[in-house]
Amino acid sequence: MRRSSPRRYGVALRPIGLHHLHHFPSPVPQPQQSCLFRRQAEQGQRNNQSMAPLPNRHVQFPANNQETAIVENEPRKVEKFMRRCYMTAGMFVFVASFHLMLIAETLKPNVNYVLAGFLCLLVAFLTLFVLSFCVRLRRSYWFSWIVAWLFVELSAMGVGLVLVERTLKSVCLAWIVCLTVLFFCYSLGAWLPMCLLPGEITMCISLILFTVSCVIAISLYMATDNPLYHTIYFSLLCAVLVPGSIYHAEIVHGRRFNLPSHEFVYCATTVYVHALMFFVTIYYLMWIHEN
Repeated sequence: MRRSSPRRYGVALRPIGLHHLHHFPSPVPQPQQSCLFRRQAEQGQRNNQSMAPLPNRHVQFPANNQETAIVENEPRKVEKFMRRCYMTAGMFVFVASFHLMLIAETLKPNVNYVLAGFLCLLVAFLTLFVLSFCVRLRRSYWFSWIVAWLFVELSAMGVGLVLVERTLKSVCLAWIVCLTVLFFCYSLGAWLPMCLLPGEITMCISLILFTVSCVIAISLYMATDNPLYHTIYFSLLCAVLVPGSIYHAEIVHGRRFNLPSHEFVYCATTVYVHALMFFVTIYYLMWIHEN
């Protein structure tokens, strides 16, 4: 039996394309970088990365200066707000006092006038309700001024027509006492230490006690028709107005918290409400005392 020789099939056993490896191009030698050049490149990249946040750090300085300027301008804003509030409240009180003196001098007490006065007061309370709860609309100066002046005119007309036994002398005397008490209360709210002034908890307790006491006093007055309960009611009203005025003075002077600049009209309306309620309580206490 013949033996097959591997040489005979050497060509057949050779892989196809192996002869092309003899003609494969040799790799081109690349220049090697020195270690010193590599270190310099790495150090340059590190320096670039460390210098990148420097512009951001430099931008932070104007923000600190801006915050400092805002803090410095806070007292000026509070003073400007306070002046606007008191000037507007002064105009409201002047117009209301002029209306009350004019009504006391020209119109005599009449039942029909009393009914018209109650209607004016009802519409005035509606305008005050709108001004108090429409917070977004108060941002418009036109809305705040128009509604506030409507409330001032209607409330002054209503109180002037409802007053009994009104005379020019009694109206002027009540206004003098009213403005004196109001000035004293707002001075206390502006100058006394905060530890001695009423806060939110004190005002809530005062309002709750005032509401309960007023309900009892009015019920007893309607049941017995005793003028004593009438005097008690107005005395309680005058007593609760004192801490209310002091607390509102804290807000106007920025001691409790700061309000936006457009809220000065609403704060002036609140000052006018305090003045008008002081006037009504003092007038009725004086009239009851005279009788």
